[in-house]
Amino acid sequence: MSMNHTGLEDRDTTTETKEHATQRISQTTVLWISWAIMVAFNAYAELARLGGTTTGEISNREFAWFTPAGYVFAIWGVIYVALAVFLAVLPREQMPSLWHTGFSAVGMLFVISCILNISWLIVWHYGQFSASMVIIVATAISVWAMYALLRQAQAGILAWAPMSIYASWLTIATCANASYLAVHQYPHIETTVQATTTFFLLILLLGGAFAIRTRLNDWVSPLVVIWAAIGIGVRLFTASAPIGVIIIAMTAIGALLIYFPWQHYSIVPNKPSQPSLS
Repeated sequence: MSMNHTGLEDRDTTTETKEHATQRISQTTVLWISWAIMVAFNAYAELARLGGTTTGEISNREFAWFTPAGYVFAIWGVIYVALAVFLAVLPREQMPSLWHTGFSAVGMLFVISCILNISWLIVWHYGQFSASMVIIVATAISVWAMYALLRQAQAGILAWAPMSIYASWLTIATCANASYLAVHQYPHIETTVQATTTFFLLILLLGGAFAIRTRLNDWVSPLVVIWAAIGIGVRLFTASAPIGVIIIAMTAIGALLIYFPWQHYSIVPNKPSQPSLS
């Protein structure tokens, strides 16, 4: 009787293991397809000139101060390669299934982020800039949520670092999108306002990068912020060389503060121990 019971338990365990393996393969397949469609559509939008234009050409129609130089956008290539690495290592991570669907929350969010990425390209290329603002915020939220879930699950660096790069860049892109939208809707916006806003956003971003580096021990995210901030300074040389120099210098100081080994130094000196009276 006990042998039969043990046999049933073994069969149940084997069946459950096979189901988990099948679900994991299904999720991996869907995620790779989503990634491939996203990358292919991005290439199509640029090469086939979706809406008769390219992403960069639209960006250059307005001179928004918070916009990195063109070379900075090469980071998209890094992001797509990093996401491929993420997909390759994700099956090794222990991520719980959501609502018995076989998909983890990270997997579902990844598919959503791919759909949002494509949606942003469509509305941007057809001049729907207000809609693009809503979509890019939603994309950033979905990717930051993936980052948070992966860090909470103590995933390996090859799993969370790609999301760190992507989420950090989307934060920069969200600020750039907002800056572009403001200039597009208010073409006579004063230079002083743009300059003040740009400095304010850069200080916030560098401060956020410092917090992520020190609190989460994430050295990847600040690199993206520094890369973009220097690119903004380089681009602003055409409008104001002094402003460009100040931004690059400010970014360099921020980088030093971010990567300084604070853990080895104490601001408050240690008090000498008092001799015992006994």
